[in-house]
Amino acid sequence: MGNRADHREPVGIIPAAGTASRISPLPCSKEIYPIGFPQTSGAAPSAPEVACGWLLRSMKTAGVQTANVILRPGKWDIPAHLKNGGAFGMNLSYLIMTRPYGVAYTVDTAYPFIGERPVVFGFPDILFEPQSALSAMLTRFHAAKSDIVLGLFSATTPEKMDMVALNAHGNVTEIDIKPTRTALKYTWILSVWGHRFSEFLHQRVAAHHRTLTPSQKEKWDGKGELHLGVVFQEALAAGFRVDHLTFEQGTYVDIGTPDDLKKAVLRYNTPHRNC
Repeated sequence: MGNRADHREPVGIIPAAGTASRISPLPCSKEIYPIGFPQTSGAAPSAPEVACGWLLRSMKTAGVQTANVILRPGKWDIPAHLKNGGAFGMNLSYLIMTRPYGVAYTVDTAYPFIGERPVVFGFPDILFEPQSALSAMLTRFHAAKSDIVLGLFSATTPEKMDMVALNAHGNVTEIDIKPTRTALKYTWILSVWGHRFSEFLHQRVAAHHRTLTPSQKEKWDGKGELHLGVVFQEALAAGFRVDHLTFEQGTYVDIGTPDDLKKAVLRYNTPHRNC
Protein backbone atom coordinates (compact mmCIF):
# COMPACT_ATOMS: atom_id res chain seq x y z
CA MET A 1 0.00 0.00 0.00
CA GLY A 2 2.92 2.40 0.68
CA ASN A 3 2.90 5.80 2.25
CA ARG A 4 1.17 7.63 -0.65
CA ALA A 5 4.13 10.01 -1.01
CA ASP A 6 3.79 11.39 2.52
CA HIS A 7 5.77 14.64 2.56
CA ARG A 8 5.02 15.71 6.13
CA GLU A 9 8.08 16.97 7.98
CA PRO A 10 10.05 13.95 9.23
CA VAL A 11 10.75 13.41 12.91
CA GLY A 12 13.74 11.65 14.41
CA ILE A 13 13.64 8.90 17.02
CA ILE A 14 16.86 8.18 18.90
CA PRO A 15 16.87 5.32 21.46
CA ALA A 16 19.33 6.17 24.23
CA ALA A 17 17.94 3.99 27.01
CA GLY A 18 20.59 1.27 27.07
CA THR A 19 22.72 0.37 30.09
CA ALA A 20 26.07 0.02 28.25
CA SER A 21 26.81 -2.95 30.51
CA ARG A 22 29.43 -4.38 28.13
CA ILE A 23 31.62 -1.27 28.33
CA SER A 24 30.97 -0.22 31.91
CA PRO A 25 32.17 1.63 33.83
CA LEU A 26 32.25 4.79 31.74
CA PRO A 27 32.53 8.37 32.95
CA CYS A 28 29.40 9.28 30.98
CA SER A 29 26.62 7.73 28.94
CA LYS A 30 28.07 5.99 25.88
CA GLU A 31 25.91 8.09 23.55
CA ILE A 32 27.92 11.20 24.50
CA TYR A 33 31.30 9.52 24.84
CA PRO A 34 33.91 11.72 23.10
CA ILE A 35 35.13 9.98 19.95
CA GLY A 36 37.10 12.32 17.70
CA PHE A 37 37.67 15.79 16.33
CA PRO A 38 35.72 16.33 13.10
CA GLN A 39 36.56 19.34 11.00
CA THR A 40 34.18 21.20 8.71
CA SER A 41 34.87 23.90 6.08
CA GLY A 42 38.54 24.07 7.01
CA ALA A 43 37.84 25.28 10.54
CA ALA A 44 39.72 23.87 13.48
CA PRO A 45 37.51 21.78 15.77
CA SER A 46 36.65 23.42 19.06
CA ALA A 47 35.41 20.33 20.90
CA PRO A 48 35.45 16.57 20.42
CA GLU A 49 32.53 14.97 18.63
CA VAL A 50 30.42 12.71 20.82
CA ALA A 51 29.21 9.33 19.60
CA CYS A 52 25.64 10.39 18.83
CA GLY A 53 26.95 13.30 16.75
CA TRP A 54 27.23 11.04 13.69
CA LEU A 55 23.53 10.24 13.82
CA LEU A 56 22.42 13.79 14.64
CA ARG A 57 24.39 15.30 11.78
CA SER A 58 23.04 12.72 9.34
CA MET A 59 19.50 13.50 10.49
CA LYS A 60 20.14 17.21 10.04
CA THR A 61 21.48 16.59 6.52
CA ALA A 62 18.26 14.67 5.78
CA GLY A 63 16.16 17.69 6.78
CA VAL A 64 15.11 16.44 10.19
CA GLN A 65 14.43 19.49 12.37
CA THR A 66 13.05 17.76 15.47
CA ALA A 67 13.97 14.51 17.18
CA ASN A 68 12.87 12.62 20.27
CA VAL A 69 15.72 11.24 22.38
CA ILE A 70 14.44 8.40 24.55
CA LEU A 71 16.23 7.94 27.88
CA ARG A 72 16.09 5.66 30.86
CA PRO A 73 16.02 7.32 34.31
CA GLY A 74 19.49 8.33 35.41
CA LYS A 75 20.97 9.21 32.01
CA TRP A 76 20.59 12.91 32.68
CA ASP A 77 24.06 13.70 31.33
CA ILE A 78 22.68 13.29 27.80
CA PRO A 79 20.24 16.24 27.91
CA ALA A 80 22.78 18.17 30.01
CA HIS A 81 25.26 17.85 27.13
CA LEU A 82 23.02 17.99 24.05
CA LYS A 83 20.63 20.55 25.57
CA ASN A 84 17.98 21.61 23.04
CA GLY A 85 20.00 20.42 20.05
CA GLY A 86 21.08 23.88 18.97
CA ALA A 87 24.69 22.80 18.44
CA PHE A 88 23.43 20.49 15.70
CA GLY A 89 20.88 22.92 14.28
CA MET A 90 18.03 20.74 15.53
CA ASN A 91 15.31 20.77 18.18
CA LEU A 92 15.61 17.89 20.61
CA SER A 93 13.04 16.70 23.12
CA TYR A 94 13.56 14.02 25.77
CA LEU A 95 11.23 11.17 26.69
CA ILE A 96 11.57 8.64 29.50
CA MET A 97 11.38 4.93 28.75
CA THR A 98 9.45 3.09 31.48
CA ARG A 99 9.10 -0.37 29.89
CA PRO A 100 12.51 -2.03 29.43
CA TYR A 101 11.32 -4.93 27.30
CA GLY A 102 13.22 -4.30 24.08
CA VAL A 103 14.09 -1.61 21.55
CA ALA A 104 10.60 -1.82 20.06
CA TYR A 105 9.20 -0.63 23.40
CA THR A 106 11.77 2.16 23.58
CA VAL A 107 10.81 3.40 20.11
CA ASP A 108 7.10 3.16 20.92
CA THR A 109 7.63 5.61 23.79
CA ALA A 110 7.58 8.33 21.12
CA TYR A 111 4.27 7.16 19.60
CA PRO A 112 2.08 9.90 21.18
CA PHE A 113 4.45 12.59 19.93
CA ILE A 114 5.07 11.74 16.27
CA GLY A 115 1.54 11.89 14.87
CA GLU A 116 1.45 10.85 11.20
CA ARG A 117 4.92 12.13 10.35
CA PRO A 118 7.56 9.91 8.73
CA VAL A 119 10.11 8.62 11.23
CA VAL A 120 13.88 8.75 10.71
CA PHE A 121 15.59 6.26 13.02
CA GLY A 122 19.12 5.34 13.98
CA PHE A 123 21.20 4.11 16.90
CA PRO A 124 23.21 6.81 18.71
CA ASP A 125 26.04 4.41 19.58
CA ILE A 126 26.74 3.42 15.96
CA LEU A 127 29.10 5.66 14.02
CA PHE A 128 28.50 5.43 10.29
CA GLU A 129 29.45 6.89 6.95
CA PRO A 130 28.35 8.34 4.62
CA GLN A 131 26.72 11.20 6.47
CA SER A 132 24.26 11.50 3.56
CA ALA A 133 22.83 8.02 4.21
CA LEU A 134 19.60 9.14 5.87
CA SER A 135 19.02 11.84 3.27
CA ALA A 136 19.23 9.25 0.49
CA MET A 137 16.93 6.90 2.41
CA LEU A 138 14.30 9.58 2.96
CA THR A 139 14.39 10.39 -0.76
CA ARG A 140 13.88 6.70 -1.53
CA PHE A 141 11.04 6.51 0.99
CA HIS A 142 9.11 9.24 -0.80
CA ALA A 143 9.97 8.17 -4.35
CA ALA A 144 9.08 4.50 -3.85
CA LYS A 145 6.05 5.16 -1.58
CA SER A 146 7.57 2.75 0.90
CA ASP A 147 6.26 1.75 4.29
CA ILE A 148 9.81 1.10 5.50
CA VAL A 149 13.26 1.77 4.06
CA LEU A 150 16.22 -0.01 5.64
CA GLY A 151 19.78 1.30 5.39
CA LEU A 152 21.98 -1.73 4.74
CA PHE A 153 25.71 -2.05 5.41
CA SER A 154 28.10 -4.99 5.14
CA ALA A 155 28.04 -6.62 8.57
CA THR A 156 31.32 -6.88 10.44
CA THR A 157 29.89 -9.11 13.20
CA PRO A 158 26.79 -10.89 11.82
CA GLU A 159 26.20 -12.78 15.08
CA LYS A 160 25.51 -9.46 16.85
CA MET A 161 23.30 -7.90 14.17
CA ASP A 162 19.94 -8.18 12.41
CA MET A 163 20.89 -9.73 9.07
CA VAL A 164 18.81 -8.93 5.99
CA ALA A 165 18.13 -11.41 3.18
CA LEU A 166 17.61 -10.16 -0.37
CA ASN A 167 16.31 -12.17 -3.30
CA ALA A 168 17.65 -12.17 -6.87
CA HIS A 169 15.61 -9.05 -7.63
CA GLY A 170 17.10 -7.18 -4.65
CA ASN A 171 13.91 -7.32 -2.59
CA VAL A 172 13.98 -7.77 1.19
CA THR A 173 12.70 -11.26 1.98
CA GLU A 174 13.69 -11.88 5.60
CA ILE A 175 15.36 -10.39 8.67
CA ASP A 176 17.35 -12.85 10.79
CA ILE A 177 18.02 -11.65 14.34
CA LYS A 178 21.59 -12.24 15.57
CA PRO A 179 22.13 -15.57 13.81
CA THR A 180 24.83 -17.83 15.22
CA ARG A 181 25.85 -18.75 11.66
CA THR A 182 24.77 -17.15 8.41
CA ALA A 183 25.77 -16.61 4.78
CA LEU A 184 23.94 -13.28 4.71
CA LYS A 185 26.07 -10.19 4.07
CA TYR A 186 24.04 -7.13 5.02
CA THR A 187 22.70 -5.72 8.26
CA TRP A 188 20.41 -2.73 8.77
CA ILE A 189 21.53 0.08 11.07
CA LEU A 190 19.26 2.92 9.88
CA SER A 191 15.59 3.11 8.97
CA VAL A 192 12.89 5.42 7.70
CA TRP A 193 9.23 4.49 8.04
CA GLY A 194 5.77 5.93 7.65
CA HIS A 195 2.65 6.28 9.78
CA ARG A 196 1.32 2.87 8.78
CA PHE A 197 4.30 1.14 10.36
CA SER A 198 4.20 3.39 13.44
CA GLU A 199 0.65 2.16 14.03
CA PHE A 200 1.66 -1.46 13.39
CA LEU A 201 4.55 -1.15 15.86
CA HIS A 202 2.31 0.43 18.49
CA GLN A 203 -0.19 -2.43 18.24
CA ARG A 204 2.57 -5.06 18.23
CA VAL A 205 4.11 -3.63 21.41
CA ALA A 206 0.71 -3.62 23.10
CA ALA A 207 0.15 -7.26 22.12
CA HIS A 208 3.58 -8.29 23.37
CA HIS A 209 3.04 -6.47 26.66
CA ARG A 210 -0.14 -8.45 27.27
CA THR A 211 1.88 -11.68 27.15
CA LEU A 212 4.23 -10.64 29.96
CA THR A 213 3.46 -12.01 33.41
CA PRO A 214 3.61 -9.82 36.53
CA SER A 215 6.77 -11.64 37.65
CA GLN A 216 8.44 -11.00 34.30
CA LYS A 217 7.66 -7.31 34.56
CA GLU A 218 8.89 -7.13 38.14
CA LYS A 219 12.16 -8.98 37.54
CA TRP A 220 12.91 -8.41 33.87
CA ASP A 221 15.92 -10.46 32.71
CA GLY A 222 15.92 -9.52 29.05
CA LYS A 223 14.68 -12.88 27.83
CA GLY A 224 11.96 -12.61 25.22
CA GLU A 225 12.56 -8.92 24.53
CA LEU A 226 10.87 -7.49 21.47
CA HIS A 227 13.46 -6.58 18.83
CA LEU A 228 12.65 -3.86 16.32
CA GLY A 229 13.97 -6.17 13.61
CA VAL A 230 11.35 -8.76 14.58
CA VAL A 231 8.60 -6.19 14.06
CA PHE A 232 10.10 -5.26 10.67
CA GLN A 233 10.00 -8.96 9.74
CA GLU A 234 6.37 -9.24 10.87
CA ALA A 235 5.44 -6.15 8.88
CA LEU A 236 7.12 -7.66 5.83
CA ALA A 237 5.11 -10.87 6.29
CA ALA A 238 1.94 -8.78 6.66
CA GLY A 239 2.45 -7.23 3.23
CA PHE A 240 4.14 -3.95 4.10
CA ARG A 241 6.40 -2.51 1.43
CA VAL A 242 9.91 -2.87 2.85
CA ASP A 243 12.54 -1.27 0.63
CA HIS A 244 16.23 -0.69 1.20
CA LEU A 245 19.30 1.25 0.20
CA THR A 246 22.58 -0.62 0.33
CA PHE A 247 25.66 1.45 1.11
CA GLU A 248 28.31 -0.74 -0.48
CA GLN A 249 31.11 1.72 0.31
CA GLY A 250 29.62 2.66 3.66
CA THR A 251 31.15 1.80 7.02
CA TYR A 252 29.96 1.60 10.60
CA VAL A 253 31.36 1.01 14.07
CA ASP A 254 29.13 -0.03 16.97
CA ILE A 255 30.83 1.21 20.16
CA GLY A 256 28.96 -1.23 22.40
CA THR A 257 32.03 -3.37 23.19
CA PRO A 258 35.46 -2.36 24.54
CA ASP A 259 37.25 -3.45 21.35
CA ASP A 260 34.88 -1.52 19.09
CA LEU A 261 34.97 1.57 21.30
CA LYS A 262 38.77 1.54 21.09
CA LYS A 263 38.54 1.07 17.33
CA ALA A 264 36.22 4.06 16.98
CA VAL A 265 38.39 6.34 19.11
CA LEU A 266 41.55 5.41 17.18
CA ARG A 267 39.82 5.72 13.83
CA TYR A 268 38.16 9.07 14.35
CA ASN A 269 40.67 10.78 16.64
CA THR A 270 42.15 12.83 13.79
CA PRO A 271 41.41 16.48 12.98
CA HIS A 272 40.89 16.05 9.23
CA ARG A 273 37.84 13.81 9.10
CA ASN A 274 34.21 14.76 8.67
CA CYS A 275 31.67 12.82 10.72
